[in-house]
Amino acid sequence: MKLLRGIPEKLQHVLVNVLILIFFSRHSKAANTKRAKALILPPINVKCFCCGKWFETKRLNKNYCSKPCSQSYKTTLEYRKKLSVAVQKRIADGTHKGWATRSKLKPSYAEQYTMSMLDSLGIKYERELKVGKWFIDFADSNKKLALEIDGKQHNLLERQASDKKKDEYLKSNGWKVLRIPWRKIDNEFRIELLCKTYTFMN
Repeated sequence: MKLLRGIPEKLQHVLVNVLILIFFSRHSKAANTKRAKALILPPINVKCFCCGKWFETKRLNKNYCSKPCSQSYKTTLEYRKKLSVAVQKRIADGTHKGWATRSKLKPSYAEQYTMSMLDSLGIKYERELKVGKWFIDFADSNKKLALEIDGKQHNLLERQASDKKKDEYLKSNGWKVLRIPWRKIDNEFRIELLCKTYTFMN
C-alpha cells in the first residue's frame, strides 16, 4: 500500500472503500471479499464515547470500545439530550416525518392491565394507533374513541403541554378523548377504571 503512505489514517479507509466500489463492482461478492481482505490497512485509534479509553479499530463508524459501553452510554442523560436536540431540529425544519409505529414496544404494566380488562369485557380496540403524528394508547377507529392511560410522566409540565396539543388535534378531527390518570391498583381504582372504560368504549 505504498500509494497510501503519508495520507491520514481515516482518509486511507475512505479511499480504499471508494477503490473497492470503482474497481470491484463488476465482480462477485466472494471475489470482492477476497480483494478487500488483501487491502490490509493499519488500525486507527478511536476514543470511546462512553468510558473515554482509546482503542484500535478498522471501522470508521465505531465509537465504542465494547458492547457494554455502547449500551450503557445510550441510557445516559447526555445521549438522550443529544438525541432530543437532533429530533427537535428535524421537527423544526420539517424533515421529521414522525415514527411509523410503536405497536412493537413492550406495553407498560398499566397498559397490560388495561389490555387484559378490555379483552375480558369483549371490547375491540387498536393499541398504539397512529393518527397524524400522535399515537393513541387504545383506540376504536370506527367510533373515533381515544382512551389514554396516563402514568406519572404525564404530570411533567412539558408532557402536559404535549398532551394538550394531542387532545386538541384529535378533537379537531372528530375524536373523543378520555384520559385516566394511573395510580396504585386497589379495589376503588379497579372499579373506577372498569366503569369509566366500559362507559366510554361502548
